[in-house]
Amino acid sequence: NSYRWRLSLPEKWREASVLNQDGNMDPNLTLAHITQNTAVIQLHQCIAFPPATLRAYRVALPSTSSAETCLSAASEIGTIAQQFLQQTSGITHPQLGFCLFIAGRVLLVHAAHHGTDIQPMFTTISAALQEIGARWDSRVNKVHASSSCNNLASRLHSRLLKAQAMKSSSVTSSQAI
Repeated sequence: NSYRWRLSLPEKWREASVLNQDGNMDPNLTLAHITQNTAVIQLHQCIAFPPATLRAYRVALPSTSSAETCLSAASEIGTIAQQFLQQTSGITHPQLGFCLFIAGRVLLVHAAHHGTDIQPMFTTISAALQEIGARWDSRVNKVHASSSCNNLASRLHSRLLKAQAMKSSSVTSSQAI
């Protein structure tokens, strides 16, 4: 189980969604859990979705288990981020946007690799990235009176949407053949 690391944490830090004394989710604890899940995805994705060079060796890899681990970690990232964004109204750490991007990307890769629909959590992850981008745009516009900002979360959100569109069009074109 890739979540055994939590068992070594003090009980008060095992769950990212626990409210602190102020009734809010701790942003550092939230980011730590999301980052841990992102690291799990990064470690497992090469085995879960092996590139052609590894497949050519015909080595048996625990691909199914690693793919499930990636999906579980992506889902947890989306769930934690959604809860955190519902409880906060300010800007978030840029790392949160990066972690959401990795989670969304692995959901797209899984769907493309297996020829399946994109997991519903993708919508949650995309919406969270969009929300983070909008918060940064709002903050920058207040400070600099500019009409638009090209912040990291907005750029990552745009990349996910383009990849989703490419995945959708490739499925459509392959079905037409």
